[in-house]
Amino acid sequence: MIETRSTTRPFKALRLEDEDFTNPRLESGLDAESIRELAISIGANGLWHPLMVKPNDTIVGGQRRYRAIYLLISDPGALAESAGESSVVFEQRATKLEQDVPVIVVQGDTDEYGPGPDAAEIDGIALADNLLHAELSSYEIAERVMRMHHAGASVTKIGTLIGKSKSFVSRITTTWRMACPELHEAWAAGQLPFEHVKQISELPPEQQRAKLVPPPNGGAPRRSRGRPGIENVKHRIKAVTAHYGAARSVQPRSYCAGVLDALRWVADSGPSEEWAEFTQPLGGDD
Repeated sequence: MIETRSTTRPFKALRLEDEDFTNPRLESGLDAESIRELAISIGANGLWHPLMVKPNDTIVGGQRRYRAIYLLISDPGALAESAGESSVVFEQRATKLEQDVPVIVVQGDTDEYGPGPDAAEIDGIALADNLLHAELSSYEIAERVMRMHHAGASVTKIGTLIGKSKSFVSRITTTWRMACPELHEAWAAGQLPFEHVKQISELPPEQQRAKLVPPPNGGAPRRSRGRPGIENVKHRIKAVTAHYGAARSVQPRSYCAGVLDALRWVADSGPSEEWAEFTQPLGGDD
């Protein structure tokens, strides 16, 4: 059974791994710019979420926060200057975190895997800490950024508050203003990634709407190098289901062969003859 308690630890006492534990996050989310943005957010707003540690002070949840705190402690003045903020606040927070980092200690009542929590449970806690930080969609981020902007916050201030660069916020606000209502709807529905929305928004409204009209065959525009976009894949799934139903008359040679054919189609690397036979009643394979 895992028990927890809230306390603080000096920053220098914390570590990222020990002989029984390594963090599940490897390279994802650990790029320098991402860590710098998080460090600016902590410097401006404080550390909102404590780190999770084993009794020996090994971090099991909060590797990115740990690295951001290290960056803040190392040079609070430079981070404050890059964010256009007063260095006093950043330096005060850096000094405080150097002495006392808020942590939640996870303690187990079994020594089957050595001192501290059960190994399987602690791995579960570490993985959950990463999985539960689900990202907002680009539209959800943009909608909240615009609410802050309409409330009077400047682009620079918004960037500091959310730990992002001024150019990041500017791209959002500009795209939001230039996008026609139909593009807003497609963006909100998750039909287009932000970069595509941004590119389309730079066109006149009439051309924006034209970009959103699906091609005559009912599929979605194909991506670069001939690969189908996600909307085309969704269209295919619906078409197959509608035509064949639960008991389709044409079966792949095997489940694995069918999956492989589907992956080949998505990658535009030549599906088998069976795939062509399977999709022929749907008007080919686009």
